[in-house]
Amino acid sequence: MLTFKEFEVIKTLMAKDAKSDAGYVFNHIYYELFDNEEEVSQVINDLEKKGFIIDGKLTDEALKEMEPCKVHNAIILAAGGAAKSSKSFYSLPKGLYVKNGEPLIEREIRQLKEAGIDDITVVLGYRQELFFYLEKKFGVKLANTPAIEKGSVVTLDAVKDQLSRTYICNCDNYFVENPFSLYEYNSFQATVYKQECIHETQLKTNRSGRIVSSFTAKGPGECFYGHAFLDEKFSKRMVEYLNEDLDVFRVDMMFWQELAMRHIEDLDWYVRRYSTNFLYEFDSISETQSVETLFINDVSDKMTDRICKVLNCQPSDVHDVVILDKGMTNINLTFMVGDQKYIFRYPGESSWELTSKRREVIAQNLATKLGLDEATIYIDEDGCKISKYRDNLIDLSKRWWTDSELVCRCARMMRKLHDGTDLVDCTGMEYDAIAEGDRLMKLGGARKGDLTKTFGDIREKALFLRECYRKDGWADVLCHHDWKYDNILTDGNFFDVIDWEYGSLDDPGADLLRILMGREYDDEIFNNALDAYFGHKTTEGEKMHVIAAFVPMCYYWLGWLMYQESLGNNGFYWTILYYQTAYKAIDYTLEYFKNR
Repeated sequence: MLTFKEFEVIKTLMAKDAKSDAGYVFNHIYYELFDNEEEVSQVINDLEKKGFIIDGKLTDEALKEMEPCKVHNAIILAAGGAAKSSKSFYSLPKGLYVKNGEPLIEREIRQLKEAGIDDITVVLGYRQELFFYLEKKFGVKLANTPAIEKGSVVTLDAVKDQLSRTYICNCDNYFVENPFSLYEYNSFQATVYKQECIHETQLKTNRSGRIVSSFTAKGPGECFYGHAFLDEKFSKRMVEYLNEDLDVFRVDMMFWQELAMRHIEDLDWYVRRYSTNFLYEFDSISETQSVETLFINDVSDKMTDRICKVLNCQPSDVHDVVILDKGMTNINLTFMVGDQKYIFRYPGESSWELTSKRREVIAQNLATKLGLDEATIYIDEDGCKISKYRDNLIDLSKRWWTDSELVCRCARMMRKLHDGTDLVDCTGMEYDAIAEGDRLMKLGGARKGDLTKTFGDIREKALFLRECYRKDGWADVLCHHDWKYDNILTDGNFFDVIDWEYGSLDDPGADLLRILMGREYDDEIFNNALDAYFGHKTTEGEKMHVIAAFVPMCYYWLGWLMYQESLGNNGFYWTILYYQTAYKAIDYTLEYFKNR
């Protein structure tokens, strides 16, 4: 019977052109096993004494010893993406992210096949149709998860009949060298040691490397990371746990490893430690570094076509592509064509729940016609937008609170927008902030509870105030709805107002107070901006109307933020700000309208 270290030496020497010396073995095992070459030399000597190595070559007896350890198959989990990666680039599943010209999942399949493992099953879910080509290209088998919103334990349950001596792989892993082998000794889980663990599960092991417990904590630690191998005994027990535990409350939301950890006392499961510069896990496409290759990849033809048609260029003309990790609903990238730099916006997964692309096109076209945004050169109802990249931008975040002329300029520009409403066809642009807030509260409430109850008081008072200020007879106008300093691009010469995706018909006050949000209602800049918008000294009635008209928008934005938080996006600062702004506006205007 071979020891584990003897097995690993033989496995390494089975590679083509392998040399039976300590240096070769030590340098070709990509995980922590031997302390030094001297230890490897001792194992090689032991194998020679047992007759497994003669004259530097493995004997038939050694190969016979390896046969019971043969890997039978591999399962690649590729079902996630919708909930786990809501900002995924171009709504791509992570397995189709590209590094060095090759999708991650293709590289993993290729490495498995190079190791001699041809029985490969890919378990699909989110956007499964994008993976169908793998069956023909690589001869893999395809399977489906019954519920993409559940954890990977449900995905594994869908193929539990295939568990034997099996690799369990993640579609978003990248290995610098091929980590797979046709032979494995015992069950293991790949791990890496990280100096800062945030979302990862950390492990504790005994002195032999057997996993004994797991926990979640910030700070340094050994983390679940990458693939696993299950031997026959582990696989049999895993099937039993799936059959017995899957109906237990919340188990179906677990990772499959979490289910295994529930029974870790009965499992022989060891760690296989890799270095962080050998094993990578990609959570966002910007981490794949070779984003430029996306422009020649089948899955990105749509984006490539847009750029080439709009700019009258060839795919090869597009270069210096850089992903910008910004925005809670959109994905942006910059690219060059010739000497000109552009920015391409593609809507993120959640933006389709939040905005109407047709409305944005109408609002953007009006902004371009009025000279409010001269950077945008293309927009369509699919959500794609191409703009000239603006350099040397001035940071307006600090000036926004002290520069009265800046805020007044924005107020005058907003009045220009509102007065230009009749220049475009606004059919279907009507907007009900409270109804839209209800819709988003319901979406977010699927994970966060009854949000309409949580914010019920704001909703009730928003309805009352809207009924009151509408009696003023102000006509709805085309509004931007998100006019703030970080949606203004300027170098002191150009002055572009961007991000028109929330454009729609609404009360002017719902738009105007967004510029003034966070200010005291009686400060000088607030009143100067109102005067600049109206073109005269603002009356008390006009001021009360403007402030009250923002309360329904506060309720909408609270719904927007609750929905974003339900997807895992952190909006805590804005949530508190809109909550406080809503009550500040209610307290300031409610008695006025009750007594009017």
